[in-house]
Amino acid sequence: MKKQSRIKIPFSQSALLPVLFFLMGIGGCKENLSGLPDFSVTGPVCNIHEVSFDFYNSAASEIKKIEIRMNVYDKKTGSPALKNAVTVECAFDCSLMPFENQQFYASVDEYISGVQSVELIIDNFYVSRVLYSNGRVWKDLFGFYSQFYSH
Repeated sequence: MKKQSRIKIPFSQSALLPVLFFLMGIGGCKENLSGLPDFSVTGPVCNIHEVSFDFYNSAASEIKKIEIRMNVYDKKTGSPALKNAVTVECAFDCSLMPFENQQFYASVDEYISGVQSVELIIDNFYVSRVLYSNGRVWKDLFGFYSQFYSH
């Protein structure tokens, strides 16, 4: 009978660290998905260097702050329209009462890479954070609830 050889792979505690960080990340995502959004948003509308959208608060609490993220491209070339990145983050301080609707405007002038005549297109537009007056915070840091918009 032929003896089978075994290969020993050295194992150390440091090899476990990436696995632990991955599992902790999954836990964070689970917490992030714990509640459905209690608001609705219309698709963004681009007007030269400004993006507008309607936001409806369907929660029973006042909203004090909204944060959005979106990818911004040059409509003509399809290439990123920003100096150093594709994603733009915007924050809006507001007082949006329960069951109220409000239109928001986000200017991307400060991000545009110098060419004033660039017409923009937006994709991966989503609300990343909502702060309520009662201290509750709703988060979607990775765009799980986002929709693809193309204009």
